[in-house]
Amino acid sequence: MRRLLKLTMTLIVLMSFGYGQTIIAHYVKGKVFTASGFTLEGENLRLSTESLTLEVAGQDQVIPIDNVIQVMAKKGLGKKYGKTCGIMSLALSGLSIMTPNNGDDDGDQSEEKDDPLSAVVGAVMLGGISYGIGYVAGLATDDWEVVYLKRQ
Repeated sequence: MRRLLKLTMTLIVLMSFGYGQTIIAHYVKGKVFTASGFTLEGENLRLSTESLTLEVAGQDQVIPIDNVIQVMAKKGLGKKYGKTCGIMSLALSGLSIMTPNNGDDDGDQSEEKDDPLSAVVGAVMLGGISYGIGYVAGLATDDWEVVYLKRQ
């Protein structure tokens, strides 16, 4: 139990080093409004100080930032919320599986023992359902937001 706790804490610390180290802004979906009147909508929007890159119909479109009036983007909260809900559900299920069962509340020792395989399968199923619920919640709350607006 102690080793599992140390491993979990180590993984959390290592994962936290990977966040916030990007030089350019990255978004899952984007809409670009150009000075010439065109509107591009695509995926995998990457913003830098000189240009932006947007994947439209499978090809990257690189647009200089001088030709852009406004950029709107979605962060992709569906996957983020889904992962968070699924991992938390698996963690809580894992903790409940590892907790020793000392019997019922009335003090009687339980004769039946849970099958470990069914407990693991149940935890994985609950994690998948939680991922789906988090994904839907993330999609419902992920709105278009203005990430760049040219000042005139």
